[in-house]
Amino acid sequence: MTSHARHRRPSGGRTPRTALVIAAGGATAALPILGAAAAQASPPAPAHTSTTDRAAVGSALVRAVAPAGRSVVHTVRPGESLSLIARELQATGGWKELYAENRATVGADPDLIRPGQRLLVPVGGSPTPKPAAAAPAPATTSSGTATATGTKSSTTAAPAAAMAPADTAAPSPAVAATVPATGSTPKPDGVSGSWTLAFDDEFNGTALDRTKWNTGWFGSGVTAPVSSSEQQCYDPARVSVHDGTLHLDATATSEQCGGGTKRFSSGMVTTNGLHQFTDGFFEAGIYLPAAPDGSVADWPAWWTDGQSWPADGEMDIMEGLSGSTCFHYHDPSGGPGGCANVGPGRHTFGADRENGKVTYYYDGHDVGTTSTGGVTAPQYLILNNAVGGAGGTSAPADLQVDDVRVWTRG
Repeated sequence: MTSHARHRRPSGGRTPRTALVIAAGGATAALPILGAAAAQASPPAPAHTSTTDRAAVGSALVRAVAPAGRSVVHTVRPGESLSLIARELQATGGWKELYAENRATVGADPDLIRPGQRLLVPVGGSPTPKPAAAAPAPATTSSGTATATGTKSSTTAAPAAAMAPADTAAPSPAVAATVPATGSTPKPDGVSGSWTLAFDDEFNGTALDRTKWNTGWFGSGVTAPVSSSEQQCYDPARVSVHDGTLHLDATATSEQCGGGTKRFSSGMVTTNGLHQFTDGFFEAGIYLPAAPDGSVADWPAWWTDGQSWPADGEMDIMEGLSGSTCFHYHDPSGGPGGCANVGPGRHTFGADRENGKVTYYYDGHDVGTTSTGGVTAPQYLILNNAVGGAGGTSAPADLQVDDVRVWTRG
């Protein structure tokens, strides 16, 4: 099978992306999926995806994969009620909090739930929200996979609230608390050892920190996409910072860029020209919006790139390929990688690049390892919310980033 590049930018021009590959040579086993969704009797809420079948794995396993302050997604089965689900899954706060979390899905009557609906179930203790104001909405954990509490000060699964963009009909999801406690230093999620924080943006201001980030792809103002298969222009107007979160909005707004017209407009930030790194641990807390079918919307990505592709390498820590979350490393010899689908919602995506290899961590769990192909060149950081190409065309879709950190050993 051929490998799949997240973005190819050879010297002298852009090259269209190659065919999608869900698993390629060189990757270790992906995270397990703990069961399948029940058959839908009514359309599910687009903000959620099925993670585990309670009838198959039982409430004990649901609790085991959802540490304190996290949530799981439950697909309603015939004959169930909110009180029954809350009791069997030991939901934090009982059926009332379960209903509060899922009012937009259930509707005005908490006694009327339908088979096939997907409900966010807070389990494992009381979450601590990141300070913010506005309408509440749920946060989501990994799709049927174990999630780690990590070393961040707290993580929310209860409504906390980001400000909804003007072009988004539904309220934004809750914002995870990522600011380290006073006097503490954040550590990589999933690995031990001695680390020095080399780059950190918690997005706690009201505007993008231009000493750390640029917008667009090799240019200022509205820029062309990375490859011709994308169906959006990158517009600085789609990049905003508020409520402790970076927002990269994809909207169904046509714009002109690169000598043509694109159907969509979206946001991108990079550290190109400002910061670049070689070996280290790269991590971002990201909320992935959901497509109508419950998969990851569009073609979001958290990745790094060198100045001369592919000689300087490309590390795709997370990219949404056809609704799945995948990882790859591209160098002159190829692009091994794989997929560990954690689904939409809020997750931590990291990569430990050192000694000629990269180990990828999703929610603190090792999901695969690739070689760097001998590449030692520095790479800059990139976050973007592409539309089309190897992803879907859901818009509006708000890709949210809670924090971006890079550590070096020692």
